[in-house]
Amino acid sequence: IAEQHKNLHTASYAKLLGDLGRVKHQTGDTRTARKYLEQSLALSRALLSPNDTSIADVLVTLSSIYMWEPDLDAAERAAREAYSIYSQSVPEYYPDRVLAQSFLADVLIAQGNPTEAEPLLQNSLEAQKVLYGEASSQVAGTYDSLAQVRRAQGLLGDAVNFSRKALEAQTLALGPQHFMTGYFRSSLASLLFRQEKYSEAEMELRSSLDVYATTLPSDHQYV
Repeated sequence: IAEQHKNLHTASYAKLLGDLGRVKHQTGDTRTARKYLEQSLALSRALLSPNDTSIADVLVTLSSIYMWEPDLDAAERAAREAYSIYSQSVPEYYPDRVLAQSFLADVLIAQGNPTEAEPLLQNSLEAQKVLYGEASSQVAGTYDSLAQVRRAQGLLGDAVNFSRKALEAQTLALGPQHFMTGYFRSSLASLLFRQEKYSEAEMELRSSLDVYATTLPSDHQYV
C-alpha cells in the first residue's frame, strides 16, 4: 500500500522495511533479511536523528545476521553502535538497551574477547533479573554466555556452575520439554565432556536428543 501511494521516503516505510527484514530473519532467509534491513537503516539514517532508537533496533538485528554469515567485524560494529545509541537515549534498564548490551557481549565472545564481554554480561544479568526475574529465558541466556566466558578463560568449574544455572533458569521458564532447554543441556554436556565426566555428559546429551525428537525436525542444527 505504501509503495502504491509512493509513500517511500518516510519513517513509517523505513519501519516496514525493518519489520520485513525481521520476519525474513526469523524464517531463516538471512540474505533477503539483510537487504530489507540495510534499506531500512539507510532510510532511517537519512530521516532520523543519529541517536534515534529506531536505528539501534535495526542495527541489533543486522548484527545478528552478520554473526550468521559470519562477518564478526561487521557484527561488532553494528552491535557497538546500537548499544551506544541506547546508552545515550534510554535508561539503563530499558529492555532493548539490555538486549543490545548482552548481544554485544556475545559478539565479543565469538571474536575471542571474553575479558571485555564479561562486565557487559554481568550488567545485563543484573538488569534482566530485575526486568524478567530469575526464572526467565533472558537470564538463562546470559548465564550460558557467562559459562562461555569462563570456558574461554580455562575456568571449567565456574563454567559448569554457570551452565547449570542457565539450565535451571530455562527449565523454570519454559519447562523441561522445550527445545531451548535441550540446547542448554547440550551446552552443559560439552563442558562436562571437557571435564572428562563422560557418563554425566552422555546423560545430558541423550536427554537433549529426547527433547529434540518431539520438538525439532531431524535435520535441525541442534540435533
